Amino acid sequence: MLIFKKIEDAVRMVKQDVAILGVQTNTDHTAEKLKLLQSIIAYVNSYEWLSHETSRKKLKAFLQSRYNYEMVAAEFNVSVKSLYVTVSYASDRLEKRIGTKTIDLILADDLETAEREFLLGTGKYTPTNLFISGMVEALNPPVKDSGVDFSTCERELKFLSSITKKRFNQIVKQLNITKIRHLLYILLQNDSTYLAERSILARCMDGEVDAKEAIRLIQAESIYS
Repeated sequence: MLIFKKIEDAVRMVKQDVAILGVQTNTDHTAEKLKLLQSIIAYVNSYEWLSHETSRKKLKAFLQSRYNYEMVAAEFNVSVKSLYVTVSYASDRLEKRIGTKTIDLILADDLETAEREFLLGTGKYTPTNLFISGMVEALNPPVKDSGVDFSTCERELKFLSSITKKRFNQIVKQLNITKIRHLLYILLQNDSTYLAERSILARCMDGEVDAKEAIRLIQAESIYS
């Protein structure tokens, strides 16, 4: 199947889900599906993925004709076979750009992977958005070094995966936000009633004492270890 038809069918299926299920549908999730599909359609309509202007014109006419090979072939004075080759080439090229599994991933509700594949293929993926703000800058600009052996990068790769926004959100979901906010208040606000606690928590943040020892010191009401 041509990727153009596959995209069109996907949009139709998502819209049908809304019409059939109505209020039972997860509207936010469905909206995200449609938004991603619309981004893909906008990319298709940009024709930036086709380098030859003549091919762009032929394909645009083909899509607007609702896949009528005969009519478009006659319009451009080419054979149907020639137009078929042009359309097939364009379809294959586009599918590789947007990701061969992207549409299937959208329909399977794996929107995160689908969006990543689409952005990677179209060159719009910005990996720095993966990381917690300021982390990449703190590590200095990326530098190519062809001498680096990937087989020795396990520890570094684990570190990078630990400072992503996704990993951060996964960790935060397991914690008590009220407690985090209270600890941050003690650390960041100049409240004199928490002077001793702030000193101990600051030492914990600096790695001088671990969390368990910091709690023990606070409970003992002592700033000395």
